[in-house]
Amino acid sequence: MGVAEAGVFLRDVEVGKSGERGASFRKRPALTTKRVRYMGLRELDQRVHVLGDTAGLAAPPPPPATDGGFPDPYPREIASLDTGRGEAVTASPRMAAVFASARALGRNRSTVLLCGETGTGKEVVARAIHCHGAGAKEAGPFVPVNCAALSASLFESELFGHVKGAYTGAHVETLGFYRAADGGTLFLDEVLEIESDLQAKLLRVIEDKGVTPVGSDVPYPVDVRLIAATNRDLDKALADGSLRPDLFYRLNVVTLYLPPLRDRKEDIPLFVDHFLGKSAEEYGVERLGVSPAARRLMCEYAWPGNVRELRAAIERAYALGRGPAIAPSDLPRAVRGAEWGSDRDDVPDAVPTLEEVEARTIRMALTVAEGNKAKAADMLDIHRSKLYRKLRKHGID
Repeated sequence: MGVAEAGVFLRDVEVGKSGERGASFRKRPALTTKRVRYMGLRELDQRVHVLGDTAGLAAPPPPPATDGGFPDPYPREIASLDTGRGEAVTASPRMAAVFASARALGRNRSTVLLCGETGTGKEVVARAIHCHGAGAKEAGPFVPVNCAALSASLFESELFGHVKGAYTGAHVETLGFYRAADGGTLFLDEVLEIESDLQAKLLRVIEDKGVTPVGSDVPYPVDVRLIAATNRDLDKALADGSLRPDLFYRLNVVTLYLPPLRDRKEDIPLFVDHFLGKSAEEYGVERLGVSPAARRLMCEYAWPGNVRELRAAIERAYALGRGPAIAPSDLPRAVRGAEWGSDRDDVPDAVPTLEEVEARTIRMALTVAEGNKAKAADMLDIHRSKLYRKLRKHGID
C-alpha cells in the first residue's frame, strides 16, 4: 500500500520529561483517548515524533506560531491506535469509533471486511487489528496482497503457491501468499478485483482452511486470519455480479466502514502539519508555513482523492512555492476554486501525455525511495511486478 496515502495520521510517541512516557510507552496498554488543547499543532509536534505510514521519519522542528499554521483554541479529543509501526491518531469521532472496533477485533480471529475510498487508511487499520491482540512479533506475519495486481493466469500460483514443474517456468516451489501468512494475517486489498470464477476458489480455501498448491493434490492446512478490503460499493458489486454472494457472506463477518477525509475534516490539520514536515525532510528544505487563506481552502475542500490528494497538494506547494508560507496560488486549481483563480501561469503550453506523466511520476518515486524499487512500488500503490513492467516500458534503469 502506498505510505503517506494512508488515511490516518501516524505518530510514534516519545514524550519528554513532562509526560514521563519514554521508552517504556510500548509496554503500557495502548492509549485510547486524551484531551489536548492546541495553541497550534506545532506545540504537539514539539512533544512527539511524527511517523509516515511505513517509515520512521521524524518531523523537523516546528516553525514559529506566526507562520499561519493550524491554531485550534478549543479542546479536541484525540483517539489513538497502535499499528505496530507507530501510533495512528485522529480527531474525528467517526474514525475514533473505527479505532475502538479495531482494538476489539485484535482480541479475536474474526474475518474482517474493510470498506472505504482509496486513501482512507484501510491497510493501516488492518495492521492495527493484526498486532493489537499481541505484540507485533507475537502476532505472526502480516502479508498484504494487492488483488488488483494479480493476473488471472497466475492468480492461483501467486496466492496458493505451486510445486516445481507445475507449469512452464516453474523451476522452484513457491509457498504463495496464503501459506506465507500461516500463523498470521493475510490482507487482501481490493478483493473485489478478483474475477468471479477465482472468487470461488478463494472461498473454497477459506472454508477448508487448507491450500493445495498448483500442480499438487496434497492440501496444506493453514491458520490464517483474513482481512479483506475494497473501495467499491458492496451493494452494486452484488447486483452486477462482480462479487459472489457466497464469498460476500463469508467475508462479511465484521465490516468496518472508514469515512473519507471530507467527512472527518478535523483530521485535515493533522495531515497538513505532518506532510509539511515530511516534505521538508524528504527534499532537504526549510519547512513551509501555511497562510490563513490557504489553510481555509484546504479545510473547506472535499478532497475526493483523500489523503493521497492532500499529500500531492503539499508536495506541489513545495515544488512551486515562492515564499516561506503556502499561499492559495501554490495549491492545485481544484483546491483553489474559482474564488482565487490562477495567480500564476501553471498551465503549460504543451500538455504532457499520460505516458510522460507516468514516467515522470515513477522517476520521482525512485528518487524519493533512493532507488529502492520495492519502496517505490509501495509509494505508487502498485505491485512490484507491475512497477518492473513499467520500468521496462519507459526504459528506466
